[in-house]
Amino acid sequence: MSCYCEENAYHLIDALSCYSHPFPVLWDYHVIAVVEAHDSEYIIDLDTKLDRVSNARDYLNLTFSPHTPHQYRAFINLTPAHSFLQSFASDRRHMLTNKGTYSSPPPPWKCIRGHLASLPHNLDIWIEGANEDSERISPLYE
Repeated sequence: MSCYCEENAYHLIDALSCYSHPFPVLWDYHVIAVVEAHDSEYIIDLDTKLDRVSNARDYLNLTFSPHTPHQYRAFINLTPAHSFLQSFASDRRHMLTNKGTYSSPPPPWKCIRGHLASLPHNLDIWIEGANEDSERISPLYE
């Protein structure tokens, strides 16, 4: 069906997943929060099919399969919360269509711009892991 690429991909992946080595679903970025509480680390992921709050080890084990081909394996940029809050900026341009309408309704709050952000939109810097306070790690594919 024309113009419904995400649904077309969904049904294709669903049909192909009956094979022993399912095809990967690739994302260019995804944002989660890591929280330490009661001597444990937890992942908060508001867009997951897992529990929104999961033990970090369980989340990583369920999210990053050891069967993922090496070239598709993810990396994680860890950034201290204070750095993210001070430096991140998004004017939501990445959500605009060619016609200037949002591909998904925007949230009710104002666009985000931390007081140290030099640009109105720096999402690409964060995706690339170029923020100086970020540490790039590779999850353990156990």
